[in-house]
Amino acid sequence: MVFEVMASGNRFALHVENKRDNYKFNPGQAAAYAPRARHMLHQADYLSHSDFQTVLLAPRAFRDRHAVESALFDVFVSYEEVASFLPAFAHQISN
Repeated sequence: MVFEVMASGNRFALHVENKRDNYKFNPGQAAAYAPRARHMLHQADYLSHSDFQTVLLAPRAFRDRHAVESALFDVFVSYEEVASFLPAFAHQISN
């Protein structure tokens, strides 16, 4: 997901990994997120963004079970946090 500041033309990317409670990381997947995002910087094929952050979107239980890999992301957003703003999202927590 790429955002652009219209006044400056600067672009910022969010590289989001969504994991449901019963999912797991593939070997090396979490560790590869930041290097892959860095590789995409300033490339036209990836909308020439100049900065990024990696985001893990998952239930808290997933993060707790996969603490080492989850810590490799810049930001964690829990399903529970999303559900507090979007109640219809709550059914995703345990699926």
